[in-house]
Amino acid sequence: MSIGSTAIAAIFRLHGVDAPEGSPSRAKCNRERSRANDARYAVRTLTMGKKAIVKRSHGVDKYGRELVDLSVDGKDITITLIARGHLKRWRYGHEAKPDWCR
Repeated sequence: MSIGSTAIAAIFRLHGVDAPEGSPSRAKCNRERSRANDARYAVRTLTMGKKAIVKRSHGVDKYGRELVDLSVDGKDITITLIARGHLKRWRYGHEAKPDWCR
């Protein structure tokens, strides 16, 4: 992510979505781990060397990550990643976590 000409690292989570787990201890199946790798690659491809803008902050989750709506090149990255199957809509605390093994 960059601000002006300065690149910065930030710990955040995209708001209102779930991503597959990549950790062998957290993923429920091999398919979920594979999908996690695909999602990470997709995010890197969409963001590397580009200007990312936090359009809105929704506070902080229980792990201390800022919950954000993120735009890259004027496009909402969450919508793009959902459309490509890398993320699923999810309302934490209001519904069950999506099943990535189906």
